[in-house]
Amino acid sequence: MRHEITIVIGRTGSGKTRLIATELGPTFPRRITFDSTGECKRLYPAAFYAYGLEQAFAALLYWRKHRMDHWHLVVACQPAEAGVLMDRLVPVHDGKTVALAEGFGGVCVECFELDIYAPNHLGATNDAWKNAFLRGRHVGCSLLVATQRPQLVDRIATSQAGRIITFAMFEPAELKYLEGAGGQRFRELAQKLPRYH
Repeated sequence: MRHEITIVIGRTGSGKTRLIATELGPTFPRRITFDSTGECKRLYPAAFYAYGLEQAFAALLYWRKHRMDHWHLVVACQPAEAGVLMDRLVPVHDGKTVALAEGFGGVCVECFELDIYAPNHLGATNDAWKNAFLRGRHVGCSLLVATQRPQLVDRIATSQAGRIITFAMFEPAELKYLEGAGGQRFRELAQKLPRYH
């Protein structure tokens, strides 16, 4: 399983969700998807849908105990709850705590709204996501995340990403973020892409 970080940036309707759901995500055998809109019921009808942390952890522990190689968990939860789950998947390294991702031999986390689940101002919740970006690959946690408001996302995300995929962007704050992530040439290319209509 590849352990990688991919960030997809683009406006509403540009194709971010479709790209992750149909092209990128299916290459991973064990997946966790955070869903804040209910859209995943349509995208992933065969996935196990968990409402809140209790159901999510129960499913994960069951699959780990039975050494199931292929599963897909969709979690409907609040940002703070998502932070708790991320903290269990990739805990701060203390030499004693076993990462849940490591216990599975690797998982992929999908988040279609990173700016909702881990915006800059969210304190401890955001710290859990930062740690996942910094340490996740070492314990087998791949991240496939999307955002339509990149300027709200911590720069750690782009600095650790192996791939940044962008659709047309044209708001000044967005372009400034892209320039910080990939340089002036990256910003210029993102500006020239066709806009979604």
